[in-house]
Amino acid sequence: MGRLRAGQKVRYYRQFQTNIRHKGRRWTPLEDARITAKHRPTDRKLSKALGRSVQAIQQRRWCLSEHSRYALSVEQF
Repeated sequence: MGRLRAGQKVRYYRQFQTNIRHKGRRWTPLEDARITAKHRPTDRKLSKALGRSVQAIQQRRWCLSEHSRYALSVEQF
């Protein structure tokens, strides 16, 4: 039963990893602005526009949020 659930998770998350044209590249200030804008499109639409996965967009938004330790350490520099 556990292997079936693991396989389902892999297939589920793989569907969001299709736009990986910019995998490994640094985020630009323009991309940061687009993913943190108040009236932004859905993550799926942003994924297609930016060429990044939905998961990458969600992770970057979290990193830029004020709740993230990463954002606090970046502001010190």
